[in-house]
Amino acid sequence: DNRALNYHFNVNLNQSIADTVFELGKEIDCMYQEKNGTYWFGSNGNGLYKYDGKHILHYTLKQGLISNFVWNIQQDHKGSIWISTRDGICNFDGNFFTDYTDIIANAPLSIFKNFKNGVCFYLGDCVCTFDGSSFIRYKISDENYIQPRHTNYNPYSIYCSLIDQKNQLWFGTQEK
Repeated sequence: DNRALNYHFNVNLNQSIADTVFELGKEIDCMYQEKNGTYWFGSNGNGLYKYDGKHILHYTLKQGLISNFVWNIQQDHKGSIWISTRDGICNFDGNFFTDYTDIIANAPLSIFKNFKNGVCFYLGDCVCTFDGSSFIRYKISDENYIQPRHTNYNPYSIYCSLIDQKNQLWFGTQEK
């Protein structure tokens, strides 16, 4: 089944689906600034925060975020926020979170290619791109690499990424 899971909440125009808080939580692991100046902060266990210059909104599993362990935040060319987490990847359109983890896991494997107006996610030892209409998954580990049992260590784990001005993808890994 290639349908995304949608987490919908009744949204009252006078009330946000997020909790308003007065400060960011601890263990902030990633940050992103939207084109309009809004800041997003991802934490290691406390969910996602949005700061618009006046208010701090806090999103967690309660609001539909798929994991409170946020690794990366990006915005696509349509303005949607994409969140890479320990448990998968979701999209936030301003009202709803949509889980794309299963679609990405089943996305076709491919050889790296350049793309424009897309976003790039990392999940374990795989990279996934979304060009606005389709997902493509890239495995970056050596095809002979076998993950040791009883450990999460993987020398191919991706910790950061960058799309440069020439539309090239760069990744920082654990070791390889």
